[in-house]
Amino acid sequence: MDLKTREDLLRLLVNTYLYGGIDVAGFITSIDPIRTPLESKKFLRQKINNNVRLGNIPITINASVLNYRTGQDIRTDGNLGAHTILDDVSGVTSYVMAQLPEDHPEKVARMGKQKPLCVLVCPPTIQSPRDLIMDYHHHLFPKTQNGMAGSVFLTQGIDVDKPTSVYGPYKLLGNIYSIVALGVRKFYLLGEDKLQADLMEAKLRNDPLTNIVLNHFNVELVKVALHEVSKFANLERRNLDRETLDLINDGMKKFPIHPLSPLNRPAKFERVLELRRGY
Repeated sequence: MDLKTREDLLRLLVNTYLYGGIDVAGFITSIDPIRTPLESKKFLRQKINNNVRLGNIPITINASVLNYRTGQDIRTDGNLGAHTILDDVSGVTSYVMAQLPEDHPEKVARMGKQKPLCVLVCPPTIQSPRDLIMDYHHHLFPKTQNGMAGSVFLTQGIDVDKPTSVYGPYKLLGNIYSIVALGVRKFYLLGEDKLQADLMEAKLRNDPLTNIVLNHFNVELVKVALHEVSKFANLERRNLDRETLDLINDGMKKFPIHPLSPLNRPAKFERVLELRRGY
């Protein structure tokens, strides 16, 4: 494929990515951290209200902006009466980050420039995919520091294994940004099985712009099935030191369960009960 001019690129965007604009600059627009979530909330509310089955169900749509450096979650939805489990997690996380010394590896990683070791492509059905792939990567490369924040650039979606369709604008940008701007040269394609991993590779190769960038920068694609990486899972909480674990316990005690927290509801799942008791 020969893309020498902006006109060549525009034709590709129009013909392959169904772009309806007149200039390549409009293919991807910036995301406003305040306005965009509110617009999304309005769009979802209209869809719910117009749905015969969902319209009469009391559904609350929440939106927030996460300060990754401090762990603080800032609500932008105006739903002051809707407390979620994410609010509980944010309270504990922000407390722990505030207490950690400035030279703590977790704090340094969160404060520093993003420099992931790899990109992970996987379906949303796989639980804790970042942890799984970092444990697997650490097994392959033992000298790699395991469990650090920002180590994995994640691309998820229900269509990552649909090779007959191209990526949408923002996933496409994520793929290219991770390679060109962040310098990633290894993609892990984690599927529920080998077939799904093969399909994810096919989608990457069939997407014209992604494939051009993959080839130009000689990016390695590593296909793995869930059962392959699961046996290397570190279930002992991946390099969390005793100090950090103590801070998490302390944080959960200092941030008592909010009256509206989901943790106050009757629970049958052992994991929820563990959260109530603390780690």
